[in-house]
Formats: sequence, C-alpha cells, structure tokens
Amino acid sequence: MGYAGGRAGSRGREGGGGGRAGKGATGLQAERGYENRGLALEAVGASPSDVVKLNTYVVNLKPEDSRTVGRARKKCFDSDSLPASTMVGVTSLVLPDFLLEAEAVAII
Repeated sequence: MGYAGGRAGSRGREGGGGGRAGKGATGLQAERGYENRGLALEAVGASPSDVVKLNTYVVNLKPEDSRTVGRARKKCFDSDSLPASTMVGVTSLVLPDFLLEAEAVAII
C-alpha cells in the first residue's frame, strides 16, 4: 500500500520553485494537484489505476467547484477505474494561495 499525500497545485522544482499554479484558479490548481499526485505515484512504481481512495480538500468549496475539480480528476483517471473519493470544503490550507490539496491511497 502506498500513500501520496499533500499534493497541492504547486509548480514544484521543475516549474520554477514550488509556488502555486494558477493563483485563484481552482480548476488549474486541481489539474496540477492531480498531476503532482501522479508523479508521486510514479516515483514509487504505481499509477493512477492503483489508487483506491482519493481525498480532495478545496478551500471555500462551492457547487461549481465540485464540477470543475471533477473534470480535472477525470483527466487523470481511467473512467473504468475511478477510485472511491471524497471532496471536502475547508477554510484554508497551509499557504494562502493554495486552493486545493489531494491525497491518495494506492495498492501497489
């Protein structure tokens, strides 16, 4: 079993040094957050199809955000193997510009 926790919508070192992607843009941060999670999975020999549980935390979650985040999630997962998932609205994350953070549990 593997865990890929705390994957926020940051650019990381390869994208200019760890700042957030898309300030104020939940959809862009969702895409980047799920991409970052995918990179973390790859680093331990897993893939999105190995994910069995996905928790996504969204700052000030609104109904339209769930649709936007859902579209980003579908880009990263095969529609035949979507993991069990929970989306939770939170008041803030560790950095003020972060709007989304995702954590995944994978069976490897």
